[in-house]
Amino acid sequence: EILWFNSIVVVVSAGNYDPAAGYNPIRTAPANDPFVIVVGAADEKGTANTGDDTLAGYSAAGITLDGIKKPDIIAPGTNIYGALSANSNWDEQYPERAAAGQYIRLSGTSVAAPVVAGAAALLLQNEPELTPDQVKHRLTTSIYMAFDLDGQSYPYLNAAAAAANGDTGSANTGLTASQLLWSGDEPVTWGSVSWNSVSWNSVSWNSVYWGR
Repeated sequence: EILWFNSIVVVVSAGNYDPAAGYNPIRTAPANDPFVIVVGAADEKGTANTGDDTLAGYSAAGITLDGIKKPDIIAPGTNIYGALSANSNWDEQYPERAAAGQYIRLSGTSVAAPVVAGAAALLLQNEPELTPDQVKHRLTTSIYMAFDLDGQSYPYLNAAAAAANGDTGSANTGLTASQLLWSGDEPVTWGSVSWNSVSWNSVSWNSVYWGR
């Protein structure tokens, strides 16, 4: 949250969910934090047509203990090719997933999160004045479609639409910051303080300066 309040967009993965594990990672940090962009994964079915895309079965989703729907956005995360580290032996462990000794095919919400981070970087390249909450709002409202699960709707990233959309609305309005960032008994919300720079050295109220 200190990064977020210092105008740095934070993107995290929702986590991969195995019902047999007995817990949903959407309820744990960092996926349960409102002041980040939490990313779930879609399965593109190996086609360029978004019409057959589905929410990946392994992608964590649900309601946090604070009553916030997560993930914030869905992005492609199934069978995604990425660069293989020169020091990695994954091409030896998983030869069926390697390509040309330079790339590896992986699936997971940790693969989907960089897709959204890239989209956020493109927005900020064109509009560097955007705040993290404006970036989050733009990405989560400029979408291809939404996936439905358990009565909840999850937006599907459309980076081109987000870049073309001039909307400067903000996400997170009225939400409470972590209790680590406020002192006393009164919560800190967007409506009760002006948010500017946050001190990097301490999270105590007396040494934190709030504003954009």
